[in-house]
Amino acid sequence: MWIRSVVLLTSIVSFGAFTVTAQEPGAPSKKVEPTPRPPRDPADDPLPQGAVARIGSLRYRHEDYVARMVISGDGKAMITVSPGRPSGVQKWNLADGRGQHLFRGPGPTDIALLSDGKTLVVGHWLPGDGAVFIDLETGKQVRRMETP
Repeated sequence: MWIRSVVLLTSIVSFGAFTVTAQEPGAPSKKVEPTPRPPRDPADDPLPQGAVARIGSLRYRHEDYVARMVISGDGKAMITVSPGRPSGVQKWNLADGRGQHLFRGPGPTDIALLSDGKTLVVGHWLPGDGAVFIDLETGKQVRRMETP
């Protein structure tokens, strides 16, 4: 048993000596500089290149006007629809104001939250587009209902 201990100790000392002597004698040690973090605003959102400050916030910002808005049953999320250009439906976390894209497509004009609190219905103004049912957790389309 003591032979294994001696072999193990010899291996550790040899490896340690190897790693210590791997650097050339007299060579300056290299300092690792941390990568600088890009500037951020008070809400911790990144600033555009060259900017030093931001007036306002990017939170709750839609790309166009908001036509409809619903609050989830648990009060943790807000869902908005913008039929403008570009159009889309956005889910927002009310705790921090960050958006999670759910659906982008032509003509969403209205939204409704089903009684289960987990499914969003998106209505379209284009003929034949009907209604799209979206799972709020995953953002995936779960059903489509065609209209004449």
